[in-house]
Formats: sequence, C-alpha cells, structure tokens
Amino acid sequence: MWDPSGSGDLGRELGRHEGGVSALAAGDEGHVVSGGMDGTVRLWALHNPDDSGRDLGRHAGGGRAASGAVSAVAVTGDGLVVSSGADGTVLMWDRHNPDDPGRELTRHDGGIRAMAVTDHGLLD
Repeated sequence: MWDPSGSGDLGRELGRHEGGVSALAAGDEGHVVSGGMDGTVRLWALHNPDDSGRDLGRHAGGGRAASGAVSAVAVTGDGLVVSSGADGTVLMWDRHNPDDPGRELTRHDGGIRAMAVTDHGLLD
C-alpha cells in the first residue's frame, strides 16, 4: 500500500496470497479486496496495521496452476464483494458478515476475465 501524495512513504505490505495477486479493488470504509492466482479472495482493513487479511472464499481449482485463478474483484456500495475467475464462476460475499460462506451468482463455460459494478450495484 502506498500514499499517492508523493510523501516518500514506501508503503507497507498488507499480506500475501499463496501465489501472485491477480486482482485488486478498493472498497468502502478503508477496505481493499484482493484476488489471487491461488483462487482465494481476501479482505484487508487499511486502517488497521495489524490486520492480516480475511479469506472470504476460494474459486474452484485454486492452487492448481491457473485453473481457479481470480481474474477480477469488485465491491458494491453496500459492501458486497464480487469476484470472477478462470473457473467460469462469479462469486459473492457480504463484507459485513464474517460468517458469510458466499454464493455462486452465475457460471460460464469459459473463464471470466473482467467485470465491473455500476453505480446502481449491477454487474456488467
């Protein structure tokens, strides 16, 4: 994480995935969501330097090459976290509920490379 104001701060590491980070999205209330090549989707609290991140869930095939890699993440205005992956699924979690196991919104025959959330909270 870096301060874009040019203060010279070299930033700090939020944490790690088991592989490379393949997607990032800024959320509300100082949260960042990351998706990894390992298939995991993680939530980070920027205002808490001791936060080690919370796994929200995993795309199928995570950890096996790129078959479950997360390709995109997004956060809606009401705190829902949405991810898409090489496994062809779009998954969703409620950031405010730490016990939310998540759910599959849709599945495609091929991998999903990108997605976006509109101002009205709809997925494109």
